[in-house]
Amino acid sequence: MGHLFDRVPWHASDPVVRLRDQVRRDDRDDRLDLSHERYLDETGANISSPALRDAVRLLWSRQTNLTDQEAHADTLTKALFNTATSDLDRLGALPAPSHAAAVRMVLELLVVQHPETTIWAPDRTDTPHLRLARSLGLNVRPYRAIEAQTGRVALHLMLADLDSAAPGDVVLLHAPVLEPTGLILKPEAWQALAGLCLDRGAVPWVMATQLGLCQGFDKDRVGLQAIRHMMPEAIWTVDWAQTLGMAHESLGYVAVQTRKEKTARQVQELLKARAHRTFGTRGLHSAALAAAHLNDSDCLADWVIDRRKRRQLLDQKRKLLATALAQVYPAWVAPSLKFGKGLFAQLPLDESEAERLRKVHGVHLGSHGRLNLTALSDSEIARFVEALRAIKAGEDLPTPVDEFAHTAADEDWSEEIILKFPRAAAQDLLPRLDETAAQQALTNAQTPSDGESWSEDTDAETA
Repeated sequence: MGHLFDRVPWHASDPVVRLRDQVRRDDRDDRLDLSHERYLDETGANISSPALRDAVRLLWSRQTNLTDQEAHADTLTKALFNTATSDLDRLGALPAPSHAAAVRMVLELLVVQHPETTIWAPDRTDTPHLRLARSLGLNVRPYRAIEAQTGRVALHLMLADLDSAAPGDVVLLHAPVLEPTGLILKPEAWQALAGLCLDRGAVPWVMATQLGLCQGFDKDRVGLQAIRHMMPEAIWTVDWAQTLGMAHESLGYVAVQTRKEKTARQVQELLKARAHRTFGTRGLHSAALAAAHLNDSDCLADWVIDRRKRRQLLDQKRKLLATALAQVYPAWVAPSLKFGKGLFAQLPLDESEAERLRKVHGVHLGSHGRLNLTALSDSEIARFVEALRAIKAGEDLPTPVDEFAHTAADEDWSEEIILKFPRAAAQDLLPRLDETAAQQALTNAQTPSDGESWSEDTDAETA
């Protein structure tokens, strides 16, 4: 009998997968999951743009060719850059089954074309995309995007760090806002970053996941368009499902701008070949649906109205949460919450605080204190703020042993309490207990932790 899988090594689970598992295993009735990636309604369900229903009817009534990848790519590209196809000759583009699939296609392209490249990513960014890049053998280096003292966008720090980029390196830029903070890069910042990439010979990679949800579709595209006009080479990946409000669909997009038109066609054919081998025909239906949506003026008008409504609701939620936090602990009202835009906000929580928030209060956040604002209903804001207050006050932390002023007569030192103390603490309690309780304390006390070392001489003296 073979033993094909007996030697499979143990791998720590991906942080995102581990987070989903923690949420699934948390069976508390008042569990609060703020780690979602999509726009949710007040009931916690995924919500689609009303225009999508009309797009579905159009798709089938017009008998659209679902497998025409290039036609779908042209529609998505013209909508993204607001220009005619004739102005995009140096662009090779393709729809993908998801945004994650689009990112993978880019990473595999980098491995083939320039395996020694370094990907520069904003700090506080630890996404599956970057972990995948490292697993493929690509170098990943952080650059500072947020000033630690103020929590605001720090363009001078970005430019200082990225000045070390080498020719052929890739600079990852989030659009239309810096993830996970929701803070916006101004047009002059985009121009400065493009100018630095041009000087250093680096290639900007713009990753857009919330177009239309921040300042409106036109303003949200400013950074993408600035990069296209200024750079000879650039990369874009877009989450079109999130952009168009296709809650029950999945659609990504990848575009690569090259110096020559011939090279762009070669890149496009390479992307098509890799997509076909890896994904087959997956995602083509969603791409055709998006194309039908974007090619119809009525659908576009309805979508614009829906996005405006969603933005207003997000801004309102930010204000409600910021007001509630300011009454309890003003320092929590970080610029991400006060000035940010879009689906997410970031709170100044360290890992231990986020872990205590999950274990004690049943509140699940994304990495680096990120929360999905739509996952927090108005009725849950008070409870969420109270949980944050308790974490900040340290009310969930165990009381240090030396703060106990009780005697054996004042309190019943049960086995449950004794088990919480290390051996040293149990010995410290001996004078307060009778003989039977003292023996129980030493018997049940925990062994030394990894950070402690008790010599045999010390133990002998105590005995």
